[in-house]
Amino acid sequence: MQRKMFQHFAIGLALLSSAGCHLPGDNRENSKSAAAPASVDETRMLQADQEPGNWMSYGRTYSEQRFSPLRQINEQNVGQLGLAWYVDLDARRGQEATPIVVDGVMYFSTAWSKVFAVNAARGEKLWSYDPKVPPEWAVKACCDVVNRGVAVWRGKVFVGTLDGRLVALDASTGKPAWETLTIDPQYRYTITGAPRVVKGKVLIGNGGAEMGVRGYVSAYDADTGKLAWRFYTVPGDPSKPFESPALEKAAKTWSGEWWKLGGGGTVWDSIVYDPELDLLYIGTGNGTPWNRRARSPQGRDNLFTSSIVALRPETGEYLWHYQEVPGDAWDYDSAAPIILADITVGGAPRKVLFQAPKDGYFYVLDRATGEVISAKPYTTVTWATGIDPTTGRPLENASARYEEGGKAAPLVPGPLGGHSWHSMSYSPQTGLVYIPVQEAGFLYKSEVHFQERNLAFNTAIDFVAGGMPQRPEVKKSILDSIKGHLSAWDPIQQKEIWRVDRSSPVNGGILSTAGISEVRQYAAAHGHISVTSRAIILEKCFTLLHGCGAGRGPRRLQLRLRKLRQRRQAGLACQFEGENAADVLQATGFECGFATSERKYAAPANHHGHVLVAADGVAYGSGDYTALRVGRPQLFALVGSIRFEIALRVAFEYKISGR
Repeated sequence: MQRKMFQHFAIGLALLSSAGCHLPGDNRENSKSAAAPASVDETRMLQADQEPGNWMSYGRTYSEQRFSPLRQINEQNVGQLGLAWYVDLDARRGQEATPIVVDGVMYFSTAWSKVFAVNAARGEKLWSYDPKVPPEWAVKACCDVVNRGVAVWRGKVFVGTLDGRLVALDASTGKPAWETLTIDPQYRYTITGAPRVVKGKVLIGNGGAEMGVRGYVSAYDADTGKLAWRFYTVPGDPSKPFESPALEKAAKTWSGEWWKLGGGGTVWDSIVYDPELDLLYIGTGNGTPWNRRARSPQGRDNLFTSSIVALRPETGEYLWHYQEVPGDAWDYDSAAPIILADITVGGAPRKVLFQAPKDGYFYVLDRATGEVISAKPYTTVTWATGIDPTTGRPLENASARYEEGGKAAPLVPGPLGGHSWHSMSYSPQTGLVYIPVQEAGFLYKSEVHFQERNLAFNTAIDFVAGGMPQRPEVKKSILDSIKGHLSAWDPIQQKEIWRVDRSSPVNGGILSTAGISEVRQYAAAHGHISVTSRAIILEKCFTLLHGCGAGRGPRRLQLRLRKLRQRRQAGLACQFEGENAADVLQATGFECGFATSERKYAAPANHHGHVLVAADGVAYGSGDYTALRVGRPQLFALVGSIRFEIALRVAFEYKISGR
């Protein structure tokens, strides 16, 4: 599930490569400037590395490594980045999308599944589209009305809407070309993930595992919107025919009447295509409810929840699976980003996939067979002692099965996960994977007399028992343990090479680039730029979180950025105004950091969110899509205010204008 710690609605930031950013002598990109909008096809995607100034799919290339080959920003000039332009957004809700950049146009989605196209060089809005999602549908969403992005293909822009539609837009005008409903509206499905397009088919999943739904991924014809195939991730009612032999086998791993609450296993985020092996990989979510005894009284593995599943992209045929958490009872879904890479293991070349899912283990799988090559914890893990190298199954701690013994189990990670949907990155230059890690545990305890809820989560977990103790010293100890860090992980040696600690588990996304040649790190607190051997890791996400109590929290946030005496130091002067602002600051431990400027900038009180983009070639970050220009050091900020959050975000541009 997407960031399901009930007190956290953290909005992440993925920092992306530039659009319209032409390298010297790059005639290929210049020749594309006159092409039809969103003119992306399979040939162009396969040659994406020849167009480093474009970001044509969710993870830039099919491999979704989120690595940019651009080199023009490096440790000598990165501190000169400055604000060039911005575009206001129209919602105070969560923003999570990765923008798509093709031939000087940026396409992105925002809260409520809205879509925008802007001129990447000047920030001028070209068109916008509002699918008019019914406001009441928000109650069906676990984690706000977010959307993580769009896909483009042969002149169309595709978006999945919160209320379950898949819409194709004309990339020139933003007008709908076709629309289809991908769900049964009598169930509490949502779509928040970005579509992918493979071989002319638009792939889309859905969310709602806590709401009583059955997970699946669907493929639609990109030209017509006609359903091509659908793969269900969990079996349905066994009194009816199974949709495939794989599901008939999967049904033997369930017990009781699981289908009455759907079973879960939603494909709410990760969908990755391997053109070399012609395989499609999906990451599946948790079971419904979380508590295994409540959904499958006799236990068992409950396939294909919390798994990576390989399919044929043209037919949806099942090929293999690897279940990371058999019989999951902790909300350890496997929907985190999947990265494809070619590495050398034991002296032999291997085609692998990486995943650092919520369960706290970093998995390296053979992507042709699903074989577990290695799996080691990338963060603190207490629910298991390791992964059996022969069977690939976790070696569970008996005390972690709270649903079996009736006792509460304090475990790390908690439902927030060691890492969730926030993008991680792999640099083939350094050979490292960069992971935004969350450190937060949870006290799991079975809910007594669980009954299905129509307008709330169905977890069968006693959240009251998992609440914060009232003894000050115990409470402080727990709060001090909730933090995060940016980890540089060696996937071959399965060990951490370096880390940057954070005082909060709130994380943005990660991008690595080819522009850095030496190890250097600067900036501090929550915002930082980490520069490491030939790869620059850009991460920024300031977030002020407060509880869900009615009416609490500042009514207005005013930011004033100030000039610093030392060029590479960071500082952000914050002034909070409004009812209970002081209480919120004290309760959350919010800190400010990272800004350089030659003048002050004050965000207006009615600020909804900005798009900040460079004038001469831009890079884009998800969240509120900020970007900066190389020039005078300037101070900048973005305020995004939603019901449970006030967030500041920053991103960086990948062209040095005139240099």
